Amino acid sequence: MMQDTVAHPDKYSGKPEDNLKNIAFGTGTVEGILTGARHDEIVSGGQQSDKDYNEALQKKADLFNTAFGSTVGLATERVPIAGEIVNGVTEVIVGEVVEGAERNTNAETAHTAGETSFDGRKNALDQSANGLQIAGTPNGVDPEKMRQDVNKETSLGFDHGGVLQAQVKDHYQRTELK
Repeated sequence: MMQDTVAHPDKYSGKPEDNLKNIAFGTGTVEGILTGARHDEIVSGGQQSDKDYNEALQKKADLFNTAFGSTVGLATERVPIAGEIVNGVTEVIVGEVVEGAERNTNAETAHTAGETSFDGRKNALDQSANGLQIAGTPNGVDPEKMRQDVNKETSLGFDHGGVLQAQVKDHYQRTELK
């Protein structure tokens, strides 16, 4: 699109340099929307994975405590106090083991999601820069200024895309709650 804008300026309304900036803004917006969605998916996927893992771990612990309690109960029928003590100690130990084994990958998930956002912005900037490099600069326009303007518009578009994605997500969440 950038190449066509520079090669055929009469085909489009407005000045070619403004059209290049608009294309850069659009590139950033699309990448911002996609990156926001990827970010949210990483975070919600990590949270769901932790929840599923921890629930499965707790179920196994409960099964163990039930099975162990039945076994100890049979073995200690003649000394009920011993059975209660062993069961109580076992439940505490199993509880501590489960707590230590529970998974909380929030920090790791947040790091991965942050990297995704950084990579998304970089990807948008690279796309626009590559498009401008292929297109060239319109006649009479300072190439360095054009490059800076395209970078700025791409970043603004990326931020705008992130806001749009968040608004859509919020809208659907509110709609689902009704």
